[in-house]
Amino acid sequence: PSSPVESSKIPPCIDKLPLECNESSSESITKSPPNMVRSFEPFSPFVLTVSCSVVSSAISILVQMALWKYLYRDNWARAEYMTAYVILSVILGIIYSNTIYYTITEKIANGNFALELLKPVDFLVLHYMRSLGNICGQISFRAVPISILFWPIISKNINIILAIKALPFIVAGHIFCTALFMWCGLISFVIVESWAIRRLTDNTISFLAGAVIPIAVFPDSLEKIVRALPFQYLYDYPIRIILGELTGYEIYMKGLISIVHGFLVMWVVVFVTFRLAIRNCTIQGG
Repeated sequence: PSSPVESSKIPPCIDKLPLECNESSSESITKSPPNMVRSFEPFSPFVLTVSCSVVSSAISILVQMALWKYLYRDNWARAEYMTAYVILSVILGIIYSNTIYYTITEKIANGNFALELLKPVDFLVLHYMRSLGNICGQISFRAVPISILFWPIISKNINIILAIKALPFIVAGHIFCTALFMWCGLISFVIVESWAIRRLTDNTISFLAGAVIPIAVFPDSLEKIVRALPFQYLYDYPIRIILGELTGYEIYMKGLISIVHGFLVMWVVVFVTFRLAIRNCTIQGG
């Protein structure tokens, strides 16, 4: 006879037939909800994170709406325009995410950059696809709720046909920002604390692109400088197209060609920086 200690170590289904054991184990599995279902339970970390993100974005929009409505209190039509502009700017900011900067910087900081190069997928493509999945999640759980919350304003000021017309600018702007944040991540080989450069670049471009304040509100001298830069095609141009302020085939094609040239140049810079990073990468002392 076996001792109590030895019998306690015997698996619970050792004395059952394989079919009975599989049935009992499957019953125990079905009783506990999968991790994805648990993520959507009330007060779960995922639900709380998403809720706080949506609430913070909504508060930011409401504060800016109150500011512009006060400034244009004598011009209600302009106040409505600025309200729609603020909502679209926040949604575009979600699409122009800087997630890829953090993933690349993390791989360089912890030394896994060399291991990533051994994978059968290109390093930049792999991390872009990862960041794209994150952006799709942000659109689903942040941009869509914001659009639903402010739908009365959006439906009143935004034309779907014009939004589709602005879609090429948004896609090109997303590619441009992705290349920009890739470059900010790759320079971690030279500058360990590259977050300052990323922050400075992100905030400067957001300001010059009209994400915070429309370019039309800038002083004349500053507006002339900003209009000569390609950053206006990230926020100001597509938002003005959606709101029906920019019309005309020549203006549309001129802006589209400019933003395409901008992200092509940025991708060349990223490719050269990436090759230099591989050349300077040391693997196992060799």
